[in-house]
Amino acid sequence: MTSYPIESHKPNAAKVDLGTARVQYTTAVSELDAAKQVLRKIWEEHNASVEAKDLATEQAAKAENFANVNMERSGELSKEIAILQELIQQDKQKQSYKARPEESAKKLLALKRSLNPEVNKNLETQLAGIISEIEALQKEMEKARASDLDSVRTITMMLRSCRRGKLAKEPSGDP
Repeated sequence: MTSYPIESHKPNAAKVDLGTARVQYTTAVSELDAAKQVLRKIWEEHNASVEAKDLATEQAAKAENFANVNMERSGELSKEIAILQELIQQDKQKQSYKARPEESAKKLLALKRSLNPEVNKNLETQLAGIISEIEALQKEMEKARASDLDSVRTITMMLRSCRRGKLAKEPSGDP
């Protein structure tokens, strides 16, 4: 440390001022070191918080993307379920159409057995009309069945195509 000449007529006062200055200098250097350590710690905490924020932002983006993918898939599955429910309903209707002609034929036969010959002739005429109606219904059922089978094939092909397309588009990384 360099000493500077102090112009003072009192030698003890200069020594006291120099000693006080040294103590103040040492105190200031200690305080500066402590402030540097506090500043370093604050800087480290700042860097850690920036990293945590970046990580949280990245995770939020991934979660949002995953949620969007799941919502799309949910919509597709809902559509598939609706199509299958419609197909089930159509199948139930077909079964109901099949049962109608059989029931009608049974009723007519029961009536035929229970009535007299004159009524039987009348019933036979009615039966012939009903049989022709049954045949017409059966033809309609066959047409509906063929149409439904074509629809089922078309829908199945569309579903398979959609699934293949969706599988090809799905990201291969983590959601």
